[in-house]
Amino acid sequence: MRETDELPRAPRETSRPTWLGAIGGPCASMLVYAALWRGAPDLEPSGRAAASMAAWMAVWWMTEAVPLPVTSLLPLIAVPLLGIGSTEKAAAPYADKNIFLFMGGFLIALAAERWNLHRRFALLTLLAVGTRPRQLVGGVMLATGALSMWMSNTATTAMMLPIGMSLVALVKERWASVRMECADEQAEREQQTGRFAACMMLCIAYAASIGGMGTLVGTPTNLFLAGFLQNKGSPISFIQWMAFAMPLAFTYLAAAWWLLTHWIFPIRLAELPGGHEVIQAELSRLGRVSRGEWTVLIVFGLVALCWVFRPLLAGPVAGATGFTMLARLDDTVIAMAGALVLFVIPVDRGRGQFAMDWATAMRLPWGVLILFGGGFSLAEAIASSHLADWIGAQIAAFQGIPVAALVVVVTAMILMLTELTSNTPTAAAFLPILHGVAEGMGFPPMVLLVPATLAASCAFMLPVATPPNAIVFGSGHIAMRDMIRAGMWLNLLGLLLIPTFVLSFGNLVLSTAR
Repeated sequence: MRETDELPRAPRETSRPTWLGAIGGPCASMLVYAALWRGAPDLEPSGRAAASMAAWMAVWWMTEAVPLPVTSLLPLIAVPLLGIGSTEKAAAPYADKNIFLFMGGFLIALAAERWNLHRRFALLTLLAVGTRPRQLVGGVMLATGALSMWMSNTATTAMMLPIGMSLVALVKERWASVRMECADEQAEREQQTGRFAACMMLCIAYAASIGGMGTLVGTPTNLFLAGFLQNKGSPISFIQWMAFAMPLAFTYLAAAWWLLTHWIFPIRLAELPGGHEVIQAELSRLGRVSRGEWTVLIVFGLVALCWVFRPLLAGPVAGATGFTMLARLDDTVIAMAGALVLFVIPVDRGRGQFAMDWATAMRLPWGVLILFGGGFSLAEAIASSHLADWIGAQIAAFQGIPVAALVVVVTAMILMLTELTSNTPTAAAFLPILHGVAEGMGFPPMVLLVPATLAASCAFMLPVATPPNAIVFGSGHIAMRDMIRAGMWLNLLGLLLIPTFVLSFGNLVLSTAR
C-alpha cells in the first residue's frame, strides 16, 4: 500500500476503526502469547514475547491506529521489559547503516528538486519520445519510472502530475478545435480524450510505484530488505539489486504501458498538433541549466558510478594503487559522501548559496528512518529469541510443496495485502517470518523475501493504497471503477512477472537457486 514518505496531512479526528486498531494491538499480543503458551511449550519465553510484540506492531502498522513511526518505537519498550533482550540491543538497529544509505540518497534527490533538475529531465524525456498520445503516455511513464528509481514515489508523482495535467489539457484543447461531421464522431472524440486523461493520470502513479523497484533507494521496502539481509549475513549490493530489478522494472513498465494504452484505455488519437511546442515552452521557462543543476548532476553521476563500480574500486583498484581506504568503501559511505559534499560546494559565493542547505534537508522523511529502525529491531528480536528458528521447524513438514508454488502464493498474498496496508510495515512484519519458512524448508531465503518485497510495491487498485494513487485520483480525471479495473490488470501482471523473474533471472543474479 502506502509508501511511508507521505505528503503531510492534516490531523484527523479519532474514528471508531482507529480505536479498534488501538485496542486490537494489545489484544492480539495477549492472544498470541496465550496461544503459544498452550500450543508451543517448546518455544522459549523470549520467543513467545517476540511473537506477541510482532502481533501488536503488525496490527498497529496495518490499521495505522497510531502514526507508523510511533509504532516503530515499540521495541525500545517491549524488548527490555519482556525479557527479549537489552535496551542496547533494541536500540542498535535504529542506527543501521542502511538507514543512512536511504538518507544519503534522499538528500541527493532533494538537492535535485531544489534546482529543478528532475523537472528538466522529465521534459527532455517527453521531447525525445514524440507527441502521439500513446507516445506521450510512454514518455511520461519512462520519465516517472526513471526518476522514481532515485526519488521517493510520492515526490515523483507530485512533480509529474502538473506535467501530465498540462498534456491532458493540451489534448482536449487541440481536439476540441477540430470540427466533427456528426454527433457519433463527436462522442467518439470525447470518449478518446477521456480515455487519454484517465490513462495519463494512472500511468504517472503506476510508473512511480514500478520504477521504485529498480534500485535499493527507490522505495523504503527495497532498502528494508537490504538491511534485513545484511543483518542475516547475506548482504546484497546496490549493483546486484539493480542488475536484477532494473530489467524487471522496465519490463513491467513496458507491459503496463501496452495494457493501459491498447487494452484498458485503448487510445486511437492521431499525432497531437502543437504538442512539441508546449513541451519546448515548459523547457524555456526553466531557462539555461543553472550551476546548481550542474553541481547536483555531476555529484549524482559520481555517486551512481561509484555504486556501480564499487567492487572494482574496493578490489583491484585498491590493490593496484595501494590506496587501502577504497577497500573499505560501501554503498552507505558513497551515498553519505555524495550528500555531504553538496553542502560545501558553493553555487553563488556572493549570496553564500550552496548546492544543498539544511532548510531543504529538513524535508527528509524522518518518520521513514524511524520506521526502518523499528522494523530492523523487530527482526533482530525475532532472530535472537529463536522465534524464527521455531517457525522454520514448524514449516519443515511442508517440504514437499514446490518452490515455484510457494513463490506464487507469497506474491499473491502480499499483492492483496498491500492494497490495504503500508508497504514497508508489511515487509517488516512478513520478511522475518518468510525467512524462517525458507530456512525451515531448506532453500535460500531470498526465494521468498524478494517476491514479497517487490509485491509490496504493487499497490494499484485503490486511491488509499499509496500516495501516488491518491494524488492522481484527486485530479478528477479518474473514476474509482477505472482505477480498480486497471489496478486489477496491473496486479495480475505483477503476479506473472515477479515469480517469473525471481525463479529465472534471480537464479543468476541473486543466487536464489535451490
